[in-house]
Amino acid sequence: MVKTPFCVFDLKTGVPCPKCQALIDEGKYTYLDFEVAKALLKVEESGLGKLKEVSFEGSFEVSGTLVVIVRGLGIRDRLLLHRLEGELAKEFKGKYRKVKVIERSSNLKELISQLVYPIRVTSVNIYWYPDGSSEYTVGVSKGRLPLPKDLVEEIAKRIVGREVKIITS
Repeated sequence: MVKTPFCVFDLKTGVPCPKCQALIDEGKYTYLDFEVAKALLKVEESGLGKLKEVSFEGSFEVSGTLVVIVRGLGIRDRLLLHRLEGELAKEFKGKYRKVKVIERSSNLKELISQLVYPIRVTSVNIYWYPDGSSEYTVGVSKGRLPLPKDLVEEIAKRIVGREVKIITS
């Protein structure tokens, strides 16, 4: 069973219990997270058994793109990632232009690689400014990005918590 912060019974009924509602009210999770967790459970029950090892971390929406953050999926299994993205897109039936599933990683290069695949990440640098702020610059090889550059930067910023600039090298 896919691991989520919400009760399985609540996900199946679509109504959060007081405990799960408290998680949403406190701001730890959003109602979108509840809906995505419900969709992940449906996808798992419909035959995607590898989701038993997956832990749902959270989700957010940026410019019509739903970003789902998971742990334990294994970024090397691209076929499973694409299949999961397709199944989630079916579950949300056109509510979002695109669904992107991201494996949580502490390595920025791996994280950006997931966002720009099949383009290669060539470098990751951090720039520190005199005012104490900083930003990451990520060099990617030439080619057409699967998502618009500004969208990739915004998604990375939301996950990492710092400004991220994509530079084509």
